Amino acid sequence: MANIFAMPTDTYEQKKAIIRKRHLALWDVIHSCEREGSLDSAIRKERVNDIAGFIQKHTTIRLVICNGKKSYELYQKHFQNLGVSCVYLGSTSNANRSIKENILYEQWKQTLWEALGYGNKTM
Repeated sequence: MANIFAMPTDTYEQKKAIIRKRHLALWDVIHSCEREGSLDSAIRKERVNDIAGFIQKHTTIRLVICNGKKSYELYQKHFQNLGVSCVYLGSTSNANRSIKENILYEQWKQTLWEALGYGNKTM
């Protein structure tokens, strides 16, 4: 997101500022799980966060973007009936080598800009 919005991310506060300034929310689908290693395919016994409650509390949420296949699968399994659009984008994890970084960047940029109403304009 730092590259997409051309904002610094040297500190945790700067990272949070990107999210707040653009009126975005960032939350993991998984609350807790068991996993050996870092691959999503190794996730077992997952418990999901209360995304339904979060969306009910924050009624202006129009779009959920899932960062990776496992996130999308879990969202669809537990939250597909919330009435909020959901899109899957390739994982930004370093473990994801199936999509070239520049292609991944463009996918995220286009989706975020459209969701925020920027279209093809620069920010």
